[in-house]
Amino acid sequence: MKNFFKTFFLVNFFALVLTACIRIPYRMDIDQGNVINQSMLSRLQIGMKKEEVKIVLGSPLLSDIFHKDRWDYVQFYENGKTQKQQKGQVSLFFSNGLLSQIKADKMVEIKTEPLSYSK
Repeated sequence: MKNFFKTFFLVNFFALVLTACIRIPYRMDIDQGNVINQSMLSRLQIGMKKEEVKIVLGSPLLSDIFHKDRWDYVQFYENGKTQKQQKGQVSLFFSNGLLSQIKADKMVEIKTEPLSYSK
């Protein structure tokens, strides 16, 4: 009986010590897609060629082979610490190789929090 209590005590003691060592896992920030801000959008003008649009915004994240006259720029950011998400989408429509419509109703300027390297 004495060995039973000794073993029971040791098992519970080590279980308590091990659970005290568990930490919340690190979650990194997720930053995906095209980074687009308002100054980039303001440089777009109706009638620009596709090559000129690529110079301003870069290559689109999505370009559908069935809709060659539509480019979609999508951006997504999730803060690893707070799990707060930010999303944005810009759709560009072309007619005869020229920019004809800009749809940016879901556009939000994503603001990432600066990293602190202090201990």
